[in-house]
Amino acid sequence: MKRLLIFFVVLTFVSFRYMKETETSILLSPESKLYVEGTTNIKDFNCEFDVAAIKKEIPVSFVSKANGLLFKKAKLTLNNSCFDCGNKGINKDFNKLLKTEQHPQIVLHLNELVYNAANNNVVEAYLQIDMAGVLKPYKIPVTVNQGQGINVKGQLHLNISDFHLEPPQKVFGLIKVKDVITINFDLVLKRC
Repeated sequence: MKRLLIFFVVLTFVSFRYMKETETSILLSPESKLYVEGTTNIKDFNCEFDVAAIKKEIPVSFVSKANGLLFKKAKLTLNNSCFDCGNKGINKDFNKLLKTEQHPQIVLHLNELVYNAANNNVVEAYLQIDMAGVLKPYKIPVTVNQGQGINVKGQLHLNISDFHLEPPQKVFGLIKVKDVITINFDLVLKRC
């Protein structure tokens, strides 16, 4: 039994050691959309990210597995100042909420994609979000389609208090932002 266990451990180690890593770069196409939706007790707000601000190629490296992709390097960096919430006051509140002076960026680290056997266009994305100096893991379903590039679409509901962020209050606390916000993305990725 002990020999069988040792054989299995060695076989597992060797198979992972010789998995071929693929390195590439992607560009975020201008028709991509990424925005944050939130709610106050008075009305909703929407902060759209200016995807044109991401001009550089994004380096990506991954290993193919039987049930998906394991990413060694895949991160998307979003400058907080590139979000537009529709007016200067809301932009200022949004940047204050995100602690932009101390933490000017949100970084999304893609760790793994797991294929869905029931639906070829849907994958489970395992990622980490680094926001306001706090790193949190998430698992979300993502729709992937091929066209003029790779279209990646989904949404993530997150609680801002998980990142130790306090929702702003206005008019002596009469207007309050709710804790849960939604990050919506409809990205068109082009391989370089």
